[in-house]
Amino acid sequence: NVFEITRDDDGYAATALYDGTCNFTGLAIIGEVLYANCFDGRLYAAQLSAHPALQPIHDLGLGAPNGLAAGPDGALYLVNGPLPTGSLPAPKIVRVRLDPADPFHVVEQRDWASAGLLAPNGLQIHDGAVYVSNSGLGGLGEIRRYPINADGSAGKAAQSTSRLSVTGDFSFVGDAVLVAYVGT
Repeated sequence: NVFEITRDDDGYAATALYDGTCNFTGLAIIGEVLYANCFDGRLYAAQLSAHPALQPIHDLGLGAPNGLAAGPDGALYLVNGPLPTGSLPAPKIVRVRLDPADPFHVVEQRDWASAGLLAPNGLQIHDGAVYVSNSGLGGLGEIRRYPINADGSAGKAAQSTSRLSVTGDFSFVGDAVLVAYVGT
């Protein structure tokens, strides 16, 4: 589930934002809307209000929607991977455009990039580029960089970092990158 954590007199309380269960794997906020993707293959959204409630808004048609970030163009970017359940791997970055008049309506979904991806996991957008953690062809664990071209297309992919460990999620903090490695 996705939880809102609030402080009360006794400490902290966690309130579920989805009435059910789902293996949510990425979160992004655009304006006053929270987006979440789930391994059930759908994109969810909730108005950020006093009582947000996630509802499915779009069937992504992916076996393993993972990692989610809002791009500088107002689109959502996510990866399909690393290990789908019930389907064959199809590693790629997907771009989802939302209706500017209705942030709960998807107007376009397209495959954005797949070069160099074997088992993508986390995704972040930083300095005009999409970064993806990947168990890749260029090393056991890596972060790949895909520039976002002026026309919205993907630029040439390049390895940004590599390590002999499976790369999990990561975050940019100033000029540094914090990376979770699996099995180090």
